Amino acid sequence: MESQFDAVGFRPPQQARSREALRKLLTAAEEVLTEVGYEETTMAAVAERAGVSVGSIYRRFEGRDQLLAVLKERMFSDLEARIVAAVEAAPQSLEGVVRVYVRALADAFSHSAVLPDLFGRRDRRALSDPGQAALEAGYDFFATVTTPYWSEIERTDVSQTVRAAAETIMASFVHRAMRAQGAHGEFSDEDWSQYADRLAEMVLAFFRTPDGLGAR
Repeated sequence: MESQFDAVGFRPPQQARSREALRKLLTAAEEVLTEVGYEETTMAAVAERAGVSVGSIYRRFEGRDQLLAVLKERMFSDLEARIVAAVEAAPQSLEGVVRVYVRALADAFSHSAVLPDLFGRRDRRALSDPGQAALEAGYDFFATVTTPYWSEIERTDVSQTVRAAAETIMASFVHRAMRAQGAHGEFSDEDWSQYADRLAEMVLAFFRTPDGLGAR
């Protein structure tokens, strides 16, 4: 975590009390960002939500951009930790790992209205550098946890097959989460769970289908 914060020019506090204050401040920033969006998230709004003065925030951060950059790093780190923990407890099989990985991502995206925005720049025309790094880390992790079961994949280029599956999984959840932002209450936890199961089934079917099967 410290090295990730270093990348945005921020040194995390060492004292437990200061770390707790930082945690509360970042939680307040995430709540404001969720409610009003990127453009309307101000230092004043975050300070009001956290119950602190604006000046106290500026003593920690150079400005709003650094505050939001640190928030992104924390959310990416939390997402990674959640997925790692879930997969470590997964049944030791290709199907078990795939299903648990997909469900963990579904749970993360279904409970964070701002997660899709973390991957993009403010104009949403391109990936942010941290967003690209997070995506690549996710793809690499999916490849790593499925590697023991690559012999079960009925495709010629297994590495590219796994990469395509990882990209499809992530893109599917980003798209669904963006749809959910404009349809409040339409997607229940059960909807997300069912969607994750269908997506996992598609990935597993892709893995188990030999090259060219059914081609004309």
